[in-house]
Amino acid sequence: MDAAVKKLTDEAAGVGIKMDILHGKVVNTMASHRLIEWASQQPEATPDGKLVMTLTEKIYSANFERAEDIGDHEVLAKCAAECGLDKEKALQFLATDELERIVDTKAWANGRRCQEQVPCFIVEKRYLVFGAREPELWAELFEQLTQNG
Repeated sequence: MDAAVKKLTDEAAGVGIKMDILHGKVVNTMASHRLIEWASQQPEATPDGKLVMTLTEKIYSANFERAEDIGDHEVLAKCAAECGLDKEKALQFLATDELERIVDTKAWANGRRCQEQVPCFIVEKRYLVFGAREPELWAELFEQLTQNG
C-alpha cells in the first residue's frame, strides 16, 4: 500500500497537487456523503452540478491534501461554507441521520464500482476519473481539454 500511495503522491506532486495521504486518518465517510446529497437539494444547487462538484473538491482537499478528519462535522461544515452554503444549517443537518438511507441505497446500487474505484479525481469541475490511472490517460484527457476548452 505504501508504494501505491508514494506513486500517487509523487504523480500528484508532479502536477502541483500536494497530497498528505499517509498522515490522514481512515474515517467513516458517511457524513461527507450525506452532506453532498444534502447540498444537491439546497436552493443554491444548480442543475449543472457545480455546487456539488465544488463541495466534493473541498472535501477531497480537506481529506487528501490537508489530512483533515472528514468525519468531523466542523470540518465538513467549513467545506460547505467555502461553497456558499450556510455553515450553521450544514451543522444542524449533520447532527441528524437524515439522508443516510438514501446514501446507503445509492452506495449499494453502485455496488463494487464504489469500492474499486478509489481514488476519484475531479477535473475542471466536469470530469470524474475513477481509480489510479496511468499517465497516458491523464495526458489524453488534458490534451482533449486543451483542444475543446
